[in-house]
Amino acid sequence: MQRFAHSRWHPALIAFLMLFSAGMVWGQTHAGWHRLAGVKFKKALPRSFYLEGNAIPIERYHAVLLQKGPRQQVLIGLLATSGYSSDIRQKYIGMLISETPIKLGAIHLGVGSFGFGLSKAPGAHHALIFHVYNQAGQSQGTTKAVWDAAMRHPTPLRVLAQGTKVLIFIGRHKLVLQ
Repeated sequence: MQRFAHSRWHPALIAFLMLFSAGMVWGQTHAGWHRLAGVKFKKALPRSFYLEGNAIPIERYHAVLLQKGPRQQVLIGLLATSGYSSDIRQKYIGMLISETPIKLGAIHLGVGSFGFGLSKAPGAHHALIFHVYNQAGQSQGTTKAVWDAAMRHPTPLRVLAQGTKVLIFIGRHKLVLQ
């Protein structure tokens, strides 16, 4: 018994350390969403986004790069559509590039690049419908954008990472990305 007590590496300690380090590796690869900034953000952000034959500039200050795990990134940004046709301005306010399948509200999207826009919901005062289109302009789905009356200072785009989900605010309207 004394030999065991003086042993430098107790088997239970070794097992604990192995499980702890495995848990840390698992946690790093399966952690929730977080924002990337600096060089990684600058490298990922294109100057313009191509939709329906138009290269539309991206508003750099209204863009966010999110990462969930290795090679699981999502870039969201608003587009500068002034100077484009009214069809483009009405249809698109932003873009989204995803390197992983995601769910945006009720819309399931695969890997790819998409444009998005908002329209008024019929018969509702504050409700908006969020539309997602592929780069050819074909609809990929719609979902309701929820009005957040409690928001004190709305901004054009605010993104809050909360573990496995991300809250995306466009003005006072909220969507959940998972």
